[in-house]
This record gives sequence, structure tokens and C-alpha cells, in this order.
Amino acid sequence: MGGVNGLLILDKPAGMTSHDVVARTRRILDERSIGHLGTLDPMATGVLPLLLGRFTRLAQYFGRMEKSYTGTIRFGQATTTYDAEGDPVGPQTAVSLDAEELRAQAAHFQGELQQTPPAFSAKKVGGRAAYTLARAGEAAAAEAQILADAHGSAAYKRELLRVYVRRAVRQALAEGAQ
Repeated sequence: MGGVNGLLILDKPAGMTSHDVVARTRRILDERSIGHLGTLDPMATGVLPLLLGRFTRLAQYFGRMEKSYTGTIRFGQATTTYDAEGDPVGPQTAVSLDAEELRAQAAHFQGELQQTPPAFSAKKVGGRAAYTLARAGEAAAAEAQILADAHGSAAYKRELLRVYVRRAVRQALAEGAQ
């Protein structure tokens, strides 16, 4: 076939990396020039846009677009990998947070914020995904990033909420383990 140009929206299944999806699409379409518009962890499912052929040149225009993610949080339980694939760390603890408490705590995270991605993230460390290194038992520290308040954007507020929830869960679990 070859010579395919366009945008292909796929529903990535669990168990495949974003690169696996690109490699399979390259084989199916017989098109070498394919790139994805965002890395999803292997266990993540959902929309993975691919640019094909000459459309890969457009990737630079998608980088700053707002993205959103959904997930399920289980309060009071932690794993070695911060996700459902890891082994439990300590006993499950009871955590009670109401929406007002959550909003009040999230207010502390307005403005510029420095965040260090967890070891089990898709961020590249030395050219390899941090989660690959972490699952192999190798120490892999991703560099801290500055998250700027984009004029109170919804995306920024969701990011702050995600950061707060992760910290609140870690703190609750640490307190429960003592």
C-alpha cells in the first residue's frame, strides 16, 4: 500500500505500549512514517491519535493542546508501582475525604508548581520509559518539571487535583503504616 497520509484515531487496548500500536499500524498500512500524539502507559486504555505520512509534520501543532484523562482512584490502598499492576504496600486503610476538603487542599497548589514524575511513568529517562526501568528494578529518576498556571485553565486545575490526590493518598497510607 504505502503513501497513506492522514489522522487515525485508535482505541488503544491494555497491554500494548503506544510504540507497539505504531509498529503494528506501520505493518498493516505498509507506511513507515507514523507517529503518535501522546504516550500512554501499557496498562492504559483509550484514545491514541496517530499521524500518518506527510501529516506527521503537523505533530508540533498538537503538543500544546489540552488533553484529559479519566481513571479510578482507590483511596487507602497503595501499590509498589502506584497502579493496579503493583503489589500492595501495607494494609488497606480507611480514608475519608469530602469534596470541600479536597477543594480546600487543592487551593494550596495554585500558581507555579514543581512536580517530579513518579518512577512508574511514561516519561523518558536516558531514552527509555521510566516505567520500563522501574519494573526492571533500575533506579530511574525523571527530572522535575514546572507546571505553570495557564490563566486558571481547566487542564491546570485538573492536574493540580491529580497531584493533590496522589500526595494525599501517599500521606494517608504513610500515616496508616505507623
